[in-house]
Amino acid sequence: MSVDSAQARRVGSIAEEYRELGRQRCACGGRFALLFQALVRDEQGRPYDRLSARCRSCGRPLELLFDVSAFYGRNQHGL
Repeated sequence: MSVDSAQARRVGSIAEEYRELGRQRCACGGRFALLFQALVRDEQGRPYDRLSARCRSCGRPLELLFDVSAFYGRNQHGL
């Protein structure tokens, strides 16, 4: 799976990822529900979290990509 790092948002914790997802609103006004989270890496091995979500109202999909290199692999409990 290819990673477009230009789309990634740099975050400092997993909690920050979930806060960002919670701020997102669909064009219909609905909120997004997380479907799954996956760790992916770019060609250089840099880690990213990909969050896939779906609008609870209309079903529109949303994918968010986060650069987690600032904390991935460290003892970090951002929840």
